[in-house]
Amino acid sequence: PRGHGTPCAALNEDGACGMYEARPIMCRKFGVPIFNPDQPDRVMACELNFADGEAIEDPGLIENQTNLYRAQQALQAAYNDAGGKRDDKPICIARAIVEDFTDYLP
Repeated sequence: PRGHGTPCAALNEDGACGMYEARPIMCRKFGVPIFNPDQPDRVMACELNFADGEAIEDPGLIENQTNLYRAQQALQAAYNDAGGKRDDKPICIARAIVEDFTDYLP
């Protein structure tokens, strides 16, 4: 099953990586669940990185995800404040590999 987000631009029509013979480790790690404390009922994650199993009930996971989310928000704000350029399309790993984003840097 495919996730509901924007698929990686490097996926072919079969949903397999069109750049590499095997799915890169970075792409496997990219699907880590993203918790937004402002939307606690919604957790975004790549469905391909999960299998059925027991739920993990650990409140520490939410605290860690909240801290990561806040750090990412602060980093994004600093980038914006420094004049960093935004793009209309998502900048996925595949785009970052093949395109030059030097002009986006503040």
